[in-house]
Amino acid sequence: MKDPTLETRQDIAYFFEELAMSLKHDTVSEDQAKRMTEFYMKEKYKEEVDRDGDENGYGNDNLQENTLKYLTLGWYIYEVLMRERIE
Repeated sequence: MKDPTLETRQDIAYFFEELAMSLKHDTVSEDQAKRMTEFYMKEKYKEEVDRDGDENGYGNDNLQENTLKYLTLGWYIYEVLMRERIE
């Protein structure tokens, strides 16, 4: 009997491979591209927080400051830059 966890991981890997090809060939919709970008940004942010905590010996103590920066940037993008684009 196959390990269900391994099968699930393989399904996820295949899913991301398909997404990557679609993105590479520019065949994703705007909505898909937006969701993919949001996922990418969230994962990169988490990696940065984890790396900064490990490198500086802070653990997650620095998380509050980084979260504030991340949220402020998100607010600025949506409220200022997107509004300028619409107008």
